[in-house]
Amino acid sequence: MQPVDFGNRYPFTDNMEEAKEITIRCLGGKLTYLERSEHCELTDIFVDAEQRRQGIGSRLVSELRRRMQIVNKTVYVLTRRSNHEARVFYHSLGLYPVVIPGLLAEGTDAMIYIDRERP
Repeated sequence: MQPVDFGNRYPFTDNMEEAKEITIRCLGGKLTYLERSEHCELTDIFVDAEQRRQGIGSRLVSELRRRMQIVNKTVYVLTRRSNHEARVFYHSLGLYPVVIPGLLAEGTDAMIYIDRERP
């Protein structure tokens, strides 16, 4: 799957004041997201070091995707282009990569992974 290049435009720009922060917790991990009017941004995912590589992160993201499909919202996550571990993880979940050059601090390239499984 080849990344799409949006130039340096950030495609999700709605009012942050309308965002609602929610955390999903499970034994060994947690996921935090901002639910907005049109979409949902996965802002943090954490799995205890001794619990990693056991599917906890995948299950947390699957639960988030399930919840957002019910309300017809697209899930996306922003990461640094240089964060290889995160990129491999999100790619393994079938999220669609989008490149945004120079979006982050000091001109660092960003990757946005978008859930294309929306109904």
